[in-house]
Formats: sequence, C-alpha cells, structure tokens
Amino acid sequence: MQRTDFSEMTCSIARSLAVAGEPWSPLVLRDVWVGIKRFDDIQRDLGISRKVLAERLSTSSRLGCSSAAPTPSVRSGTSTS
Repeated sequence: MQRTDFSEMTCSIARSLAVAGEPWSPLVLRDVWVGIKRFDDIQRDLGISRKVLAERLSTSSRLGCSSAAPTPSVRSGTSTS
C-alpha cells in the first residue's frame, strides 16, 4: 500500500504528519473544523479513499470527536460536525 507524501503540502498539520502520526484522522477533523461538512467534499478535499474516510469518521464519532447527521437539502447526503 502506497502512503501519501504529506511533506510538500501547504498545511502545517499535513507536513508534521510526514514525520509522525496517523495521517488521515487529524486531517479529516481539520476539514470538519474549518467547515467542510459533507462526506463527498471531505473526500474530494483530501483525496482519501471512501473506505478510509468512512473508517476515520466512524472512529471519530465513536470517540465523541464528531457526529453525523442527514442533511436537509436538494442533494442527498450526510454532513459531519
């Protein structure tokens, strides 16, 4: 499995993950924190696989760091907060 190289990203959090840490969970939480709420938008922003994103959001929700809710809109989907 090929890992993403975070060392060239502009985000300081992403660059620090090139040295240590599980890369996706902090980045997923960062996206939620800055206001990206939809699963597809987070997936597109990070370039993360849908499976890995679903796992990270599930873990985050289970630990109380985020929660998922259906979004009342024309586009169907789920938002994260």
